[in-house]
Amino acid sequence: MNDFLKAHAKRLKHNNVAYENYHRIFVPDGTPLKSASKEPLRVNVMFQHIQKMMSSETTVIAETGDSWFNCQKLKLPEGCRYEFQMQYGSIGWSVGATLGYAQAVTAQDVSTMMRCGQKTIIFLINNGGYTIEVEIHDGPYNVIKNWNYTGLVDAIHNGEGK
Repeated sequence: MNDFLKAHAKRLKHNNVAYENYHRIFVPDGTPLKSASKEPLRVNVMFQHIQKMMSSETTVIAETGDSWFNCQKLKLPEGCRYEFQMQYGSIGWSVGATLGYAQAVTAQDVSTMMRCGQKTIIFLINNGGYTIEVEIHDGPYNVIKNWNYTGLVDAIHNGEGK
């Protein structure tokens, strides 16, 4: 068996993509990693900070895709609530998603949060596309137009509120 495995290993093509992806998103316990001021924010660094922010008063709401996979690794404090999109995925969901695709629903929801004075923290990860879809089936349709997200907040705020 040992000879067979060694011979077989010589014929295999080296592929460490899964290993690299694991280390890219791994969220270890402990102090959040330091990063240089000009360095792009890495997902594993961001989720370590999110982990530190959570309390029994926190509700984590995770979208389908990368955020859901990373939120699965969070250690929820007692009393912390957790909701994720896939538990509501059902026949007919695509109709609402089609409306949301036009952007107005999501932007309007953020506007309503601000109007109602909700103390919501939104972590917007700008990957420039659909990262989870790239892993499944890459193509030009996974690259999306970047928005000026800080400009969007200014537009929604429009000088009102705090």
